[in-house]
Amino acid sequence: MKKSLASALTTALVVGAASNAFAAANPFSDVPADHWAYEAVAQLEAEGVIEGYGDGSYRGQQEITRFEMAQMIARAMAKGVDSAALDKLAAEFAEELNSLGVRVANLEKKVDNVKFFGELRSQAVRRITQDKGTGNKTADNMNRSELRLKMYAQVNKNWNVQAATYYRLNNKTSADTTSGTNKWMFAQGSYGGATVDLGKFYYTDPTTEGMIFDDYVSGIQVTAGNKVKVIARAGRVSHGNWGWHGGQELAAYNSKSSSYQGIDINYKDKKIGIGAAFHNFSGGFNGMLNADDSSKFYADNSAKIWAAGLSYRFDDNWRLSGAYAENTEGEVSKKHRRAYYAQLDYKGIKRAKKGSWGAHIAYKHLGQYVALIPTYDYADSDMKGVELGLDYVFDKNIVGRLGYFNGKMINDKQDDAEIIFSRVQFFF
Repeated sequence: MKKSLASALTTALVVGAASNAFAAANPFSDVPADHWAYEAVAQLEAEGVIEGYGDGSYRGQQEITRFEMAQMIARAMAKGVDSAALDKLAAEFAEELNSLGVRVANLEKKVDNVKFFGELRSQAVRRITQDKGTGNKTADNMNRSELRLKMYAQVNKNWNVQAATYYRLNNKTSADTTSGTNKWMFAQGSYGGATVDLGKFYYTDPTTEGMIFDDYVSGIQVTAGNKVKVIARAGRVSHGNWGWHGGQELAAYNSKSSSYQGIDINYKDKKIGIGAAFHNFSGGFNGMLNADDSSKFYADNSAKIWAAGLSYRFDDNWRLSGAYAENTEGEVSKKHRRAYYAQLDYKGIKRAKKGSWGAHIAYKHLGQYVALIPTYDYADSDMKGVELGLDYVFDKNIVGRLGYFNGKMINDKQDDAEIIFSRVQFFF
């Protein structure tokens, strides 16, 4: 018996897998939104009953084999569909189901409930600084390979748990070091349009698009809203890799942690994004070297950071964004207590689309006491200057990145700083 995918869709509808009204982004390029089967196809794809082809098409008129039909029936059974129509189909395809039923019907329940994904990344960074007083140059090569393994598990209709472990191989000069670190582990619940995160979760501040903070918070975070989104969080943060000064990581500062409270309020539509934020860090900051005088420590033991961000998309290719943030605490000069950037983006990658690419140019001023741990690959905290970046998709889920930064350290001598960056990422 041969069936087309369109006939199989009708069968699945009888089974009941797509009985509810559904509206979603079109999952297949050859099923237009006004097609009679659009909602059913989208629902079945979302529920994992059908998968389509690697080129993004559905091919509804193409004949399918008995084995392919049995796979769809097995997936429906794994979803817990209970109907007389499904029983009849199971009897008709008993032989095929018997050959793959244990592998699909039983195990797929577990696969659907627990998912593993992540990325393998390998990068090479060359960082060059030049002391304006002596003229001496310091070059540091920081090469690293890292496996980021992430896990998502559904608990019930309201709650899931998420975790991630990073395995890192550092190649710096002649010494190789390896490490495995549990980066985050938290439970996430959704009720009435609000989302709650409990545990150690990953946070990149949306208002400045990661200019201030790209690290982990241990505590609670609540997110609510759609176009206008409010994100509030409280807990503790470990200073981790914070505290770079002139390329020197400060071990004394890294041993500290702070109590933290923060809130972001952001509006976003297809063209405009606007936001404001406040971050309050208490304790742990007096282990950080004073950027104005490296023989002294930061006198204040807290940070109160106010921030605002704005973006505008001109069309599908061009986007302009920027942000400003200031730390109102501390005795260091204002240039170290403020951070800002302006960035122009052209196009942008789609990880699933081979050959897609994007580029940007930006100016950044990253005062050390407000850009605490920015998300940037090129410019770092305590630097100011111009950066250029290029991203390219070599193949589906394989992304390359090149970047160049040229500027100065934010210190009295205005030491020169230059960074050359390259990375390839394999997403799975």
